[in-house]
Amino acid sequence: MGFEVVTKGDNNQGDDKSGGIYPQGLSWLNARHIMGRVVAYVPYVGMMTIWMNETVAFKVALLGVLGFLVLTTKE
Repeated sequence: MGFEVVTKGDNNQGDDKSGGIYPQGLSWLNARHIMGRVVAYVPYVGMMTIWMNETVAFKVALLGVLGFLVLTTKE
């Protein structure tokens, strides 16, 4: 006894089967198609990468703080 699911990812308007991600003729996924599961959700964690690429001052400040922490730790 398994389960069947339809995925919807990447903030798309429709589900993934209408976006051409599923193979031809496959409408539902079952347990053998699932390769992993989500164990945590951390929203906006990718924003730090975007901020570092867009703002040089943020990148320098963050690297300075990380460097300071490396130099001041005991181990």
